[in-house]
Amino acid sequence: MIKLDDENRGYFARVPHSIINDTRLKAIDVGIMTYLLSNAPSWEVHQKVVARECRVSLYDVKASFKRLAAAGYMEYRQKRAEGGEWGAGDWIIYEISQKPQNAENRAPAEPDEESGWAAL
Repeated sequence: MIKLDDENRGYFARVPHSIINDTRLKAIDVGIMTYLLSNAPSWEVHQKVVARECRVSLYDVKASFKRLAAAGYMEYRQKRAEGGEWGAGDWIIYEISQKPQNAENRAPAEPDEESGWAAL
């Protein structure tokens, strides 16, 4: 059971276990999602800011955003500018994947009878 400290709630970020345990994600993806979820809901996502604040390269952030989008944790919605041309867009962040893993990917590995180690 988790007891939430309402007085200090602003000092903590909640990260669902589904993000931490998602086998489609790398550790950097989980770290970036933790950073994204720690910001206010109205915060605008900018890849350069994420790179600076997480102390990783812009290339790493872009690669991570692709993996997070493919796993259903974020999507980019581009807007139309005046005149009908494509303009800037917004990154939409989801706490729960919009593309859940199938059951066989989530099942824990059974230990090998000889070695006792679980095969990955």
